[in-house]
Amino acid sequence: MGEQRTGSKDRLAFTKSDRIGLTALLFLVNGSAIVGWVVGPILSWLKGDPLWTPFISKVTVPALDAAGVPYSAATYDIRVASPTAGQRIFGLVAGLLWAAVLIAGSLIVARLMRSIAEGNAFDRANVGRLRWLAALLIGAVPVAYVVDLFARGALVTGAELGGLPPTASISIPWLPIVAGMVVALIAQAFVAGAALRDDVDGLV
Repeated sequence: MGEQRTGSKDRLAFTKSDRIGLTALLFLVNGSAIVGWVVGPILSWLKGDPLWTPFISKVTVPALDAAGVPYSAATYDIRVASPTAGQRIFGLVAGLLWAAVLIAGSLIVARLMRSIAEGNAFDRANVGRLRWLAALLIGAVPVAYVVDLFARGALVTGAELGGLPPTASISIPWLPIVAGMVVALIAQAFVAGAALRDDVDGLV
C-alpha cells in the first residue's frame, strides 16, 4: 500500500493577515512620524516652547588622564530657550524631508505588497518600484540625514555653551545605503524574472 501524502502549508507564506498587519504597521509608523516630525514642531513653535538638540564636545578628566585611561567626547542635550524663526524653519524642513522619504517608501512597499498578493510579483512595474525604493535609500536618506545634521548645528549657533568647544562628528548612514544596494540587486533579479514571465506568456 502506497504512502498517503498529506497537505502541507508553508508556514513562512505571506498571508492575508500578514498583509493587513503590515498595512496597519505602515499607517501607524507614518502617522507617528508626521506627528513627531511635522505636527509636533509646529505646535511647539506656536506655543513658543524651547528646542533641544544634542551637542558633542571634548572633555578633560585629569584623573583619567593621569591614569592613562582613554575616553571619548561627551554628548550634551542643549536647551535653546528662544530659537529664531529661521532655526525653527530649518528644523521643520528637516522633519518634512524625513516624513516625505518615509511616506514615499511606505507607498512603494504597499504597492509591491499588493502586486505580489495578486500573483504579479514579476510585473515590470515592480522593477521600477524596487529601483525607486533603492534610490530613496541610497540618495534621499543621506540627503535628509545631512539636512537634519545642519539643522541641529544651526540650533547650537549663537547658543551659550559655557566655553565648551564643539566637536565635529559626521557619520555616513551606511545601513540604508547598503540596504538600498541590496534592493537594487533584487530589482535586477526581478528584471530577469519579468523577462522569463514574458517568455512563458508568449508560449501560451
